[in-house]
Amino acid sequence: MNKNCSFRQKLRNLAARKQRESSSGKRPSDTRDNNTRCVSNASHQPFAYYWTIRGFHELVACHPTGCFMYSERFWSPSTREPLENPSSPAEENTSYLWRLKIYPKGVDDKSKDHVAIYLEAFQSPYEKKKNIITRIKTFRFAFYRLDANPNTTALQPSLIICRHLLETTFEFGTHNRDYGFAKMITLKDLCLGDDNSKQLDLMVRLEIYNDAYTGESSEEDDSVNCSLLPFEKYFNDEQFADVELVFDCGSRIKAHRVVLAARSAYFEKLLGGDWLEGQMKQIHIKDVSYEAFQCVLYHLYTSKLQDKLSIDVLKDVYLQADMLCLEQFGKAVVDRLISMINADLWDQILMFGWEVGDHQVKTGALEYVATHWYEVKESENMKRILEMRNIDLIEEIMSFRFFGVQK
Repeated sequence: MNKNCSFRQKLRNLAARKQRESSSGKRPSDTRDNNTRCVSNASHQPFAYYWTIRGFHELVACHPTGCFMYSERFWSPSTREPLENPSSPAEENTSYLWRLKIYPKGVDDKSKDHVAIYLEAFQSPYEKKKNIITRIKTFRFAFYRLDANPNTTALQPSLIICRHLLETTFEFGTHNRDYGFAKMITLKDLCLGDDNSKQLDLMVRLEIYNDAYTGESSEEDDSVNCSLLPFEKYFNDEQFADVELVFDCGSRIKAHRVVLAARSAYFEKLLGGDWLEGQMKQIHIKDVSYEAFQCVLYHLYTSKLQDKLSIDVLKDVYLQADMLCLEQFGKAVVDRLISMINADLWDQILMFGWEVGDHQVKTGALEYVATHWYEVKESENMKRILEMRNIDLIEEIMSFRFFGVQK
C-alpha cells in the first residue's frame, strides 16, 4: 500500500509542478515533448507531424503498464471551404485538431513488452458548427532513434519501424475517437537492453493523408462513404457466395472469399492457396460458437459491431477478435463491455478483464466499484468475488478503492 501511495504522490507532485510552470508561461526544463514540429507539404503529399521524446528509456523505466503520456495538440490542414458567416475567428479555421497518446510499456498485460501509440481526434469549432460528428482519415506511424551527429550539434534520426497505413473513422462523442497500434514495436526491438536502461531519444513521425469523408452531407461525400463499406449489402446474402463455413453445432454460413480476404489478414492467408482451406468450398470452424463468429463476419462486411449482444457472446467475440488480429474490432468490443458495466454485471466484466489481462476492461469495472462502493460492498456480486478467495484480485480492488491505482 505504501508503494502505491508513494507512486500516486509522485504523480500528483509532477502534475502540480507542470501546472505551475504552464501557468507562469514557462516550459519545464526537462519536458519530454520538446522539438515537436508540424510540416505541411504539397496537396498530394501527406501532412507530417513530429514528436520528439527525449529520454524515452526513462519513461519506460518509471511508467507502469497502462500509463500513458500525451503530445501537445496540433492541427492538420484541410481543403474544406470556410463558413460563410462564422460567429467567431475559431470557426474560420477548417483544419483538423489532433493529439498523440503513447504508452511506453503497453496498454495492458498482454502488450506490456510493447510500445503502444494512438492518434486522438478532437472536434473543432468548425466541425461543431457544421454538425460534423465523424472524421475519416488515413494515417501512418513511424519511430526514429535520435543519435548524436559527430559533425554537427544536431541529432541524426535513424528509422526503427514504419507501420502500414490505417484508414479509420473517428467518432466524436464516443470512445471511438482514438486509433493506432497496441503493439507498435517491442521494447526489445527498440534496443533498450534487457533492463530497458540503454539511453534512447525517440522521434515519432505521424503522416496524415489527403481528405476523405468528413461527415458533411453532399453527393461527393456520400459516394466516398459508400466506397468505404462496399460489402455491407452482401452480408447474409448468398448471391456470389463461394465458401460455406460449418460450425460444431451444425449451423452454416455462406460467405464471400474476397470479402474475408480483403478485411482480414488471417483469412487472406487461410484462403490464399497455400493452405488446404484455400481450395475447399466448405470450411469447418472449430471451437467457436456460431453466434460469436457471426458477429465477426458482420464486422468484416460492415466494419461495425452488432447491437444488443449478450455479455457471454461479447466475451467470445473478444477472444475471436484477438485471435484474428482484428484490433479495431477488439477495441469496439472493449468499449461495448465497458458501457455495459452496472450493478448486475460489474463482477462478471471485472473477472473477464482479469482473466484475459485486459487493462481497459478491468479498469472500467474497478472504477465502477470505487464510485459505487457503498452500493456494491455488501452485494451478492461482491460475495461471489470474495468466495473465489482470489487474494490478488481482492487486493487490487481495495488498492483501487483507496488509492485509485492498480496493484
